Amino acid sequence: MSLQPIHCTEVLSKYGNYGLVPSDVLCAAQDRGKAVHKICSSIALGLPIFVEPDETIAGYVKSFTQWYKTAVDEVVLAETELVSQRWKVICTPDLIVRLRSDPALAIVDLKTPVSESRLWRAQLAMYMCCALELGFDVRRYLAVRLDRDGKFPKVTEYTTYKRDLLAYLHALAAHRYFVVEED
Repeated sequence: MSLQPIHCTEVLSKYGNYGLVPSDVLCAAQDRGKAVHKICSSIALGLPIFVEPDETIAGYVKSFTQWYKTAVDEVVLAETELVSQRWKVICTPDLIVRLRSDPALAIVDLKTPVSESRLWRAQLAMYMCCALELGFDVRRYLAVRLDRDGKFPKVTEYTTYKRDLLAYLHALAAHRYFVVEED
């Protein structure tokens, strides 16, 4: 049987507490996140923004802009789909950048939730694994948790790559065993 590539976040979705969130709240959060990501990637790529952010996302965009202007030296990729042929996983990092503080590349994932999730480190480790497989000299991975009120975001850099990647790969194996594979 030939495995079809699977989206990185689909593997981890079963481990989030999304079932505890009312569907209308979850749907609104997903829509907000998509809108924020679209505007932030346009800013990172230097593209014009034709729609003024509404009040539900304006703070997140301001928060991103503050971080971006002070931290990023060069944008290598923004919202670009990468495919790991080894693991058959599709990854879409929000950004691959060169930070001002480091000549090596960094994977950056923009987040809008108020609290951090353990799933992020596994997700980002898989993004890094995929980028490395494709020849990007990525050495760091971090979550930039944007602030809804427009304050400077909370930046969390993860430093346990092997452990985080192993956690992801175990989740991937379980997903393929219990959900995808047929006998």
